[in-house]
Amino acid sequence: MAEAATCLGFQDPKYPWDFMIKITTSNRPYDESKINIAALNTGADYEKFRACLSAHESLEKVNQQVKAGKTLGVTAKPTVIIGGQVFAASVPEEQVLSAIKQLIE
Repeated sequence: MAEAATCLGFQDPKYPWDFMIKITTSNRPYDESKINIAALNTGADYEKFRACLSAHESLEKVNQQVKAGKTLGVTAKPTVIIGGQVFAASVPEEQVLSAIKQLIE
């Protein structure tokens, strides 16, 4: 799924977000069909998406992101990093808001 989202991001930075919303709000299990349908429904050029995914054009970028995440201590999904603080998996909203407030004050 990371490769698919990254291929979409090569076309437009908004497409990975649209893709993730579409794929996670469906009750269907994750499979190639679900990934293709979600990608198609983002508005991206579907043929470019399929070519990118088939050729694994985004694999190097995904591997770089995984390596960077491990360096930062990412061990769970989702993980959000705010001002150097790592929030993994299910974190109370208050903790995230507190970190944001500290960052902007």
